[in-house]
Amino acid sequence: MPKGYLFEKQYGVVIDNTHQPKNGWACISEQVTFYITSFKDLILDVLWLTNIEQELVQKNLFDKSIIKNDGYLRTNLTRIISELALISHSNDKKSSVLSKLFSTVITFLSDGENVGSQIKKIAKIQNKHT
Repeated sequence: MPKGYLFEKQYGVVIDNTHQPKNGWACISEQVTFYITSFKDLILDVLWLTNIEQELVQKNLFDKSIIKNDGYLRTNLTRIISELALISHSNDKKSSVLSKLFSTVITFLSDGENVGSQIKKIAKIQNKHT
């Protein structure tokens, strides 16, 4: 993948109440949330993270290259929502906050270096402050 490729892409999150691919709130980072009635309502040039299980995404023939299940970040969205104390917030608020987080994480990890290099950089910074 060429350096900078992921910087040109947009990132979004879809939060669905029912864990069924029917409807929910979507948000592209730094934009206004919007309600969808189907994944077909999503913009195709955005990488979407969703709390929908991967089996349901595959079963309904959604484009897996643009829709990632909530294990994509190695921690499911329910856990992230809990850790950020967003449980009592509305799904549109959750999708807004999580889309910013998703975009930040992917951008951080995609600056042309591998994840190991990023972790080493973080460790060096932490060591300087201890």
